Amino acid sequence: FDTIPIIGITFLIAGLSIVGMPGTPGFDAVHLILEAAMERNGALVTIAAALGNVFAAGFLLWAFQRAFLTPRENRAPEAVLETTTPHERLVSLLLILVLVVVGFYSEPWLELIDTPLNALHELYNPHE
Repeated sequence: FDTIPIIGITFLIAGLSIVGMPGTPGFDAVHLILEAAMERNGALVTIAAALGNVFAAGFLLWAFQRAFLTPRENRAPEAVLETTTPHERLVSLLLILVLVVVGFYSEPWLELIDTPLNALHELYNPHE
């Protein structure tokens, strides 16, 4: 983290998005999945899905710690990077920007998938 902080921050924000941190696109996804699981399958399946999410968060934080917070003297020589290039910084900043903007303003994306999801629902659940 001391030599490539932007890559570490990008990894952390992307990882938190995967596990559904509020303010990221993953939050809406996790919320909708858990809500549907509760409605269709009950509490036991929903609890299992939520626990899976907790384990994923733990693993991602463990991976972040091992990859970015290991003291320099404990790193393998080939794992030491000098710094990031301007292209890496640009891509990282763009990814962070997209994750945060879509996380806080996800309504257009949800509307975009609404029609295809309704068609799939009618196809697989015609009598509901």
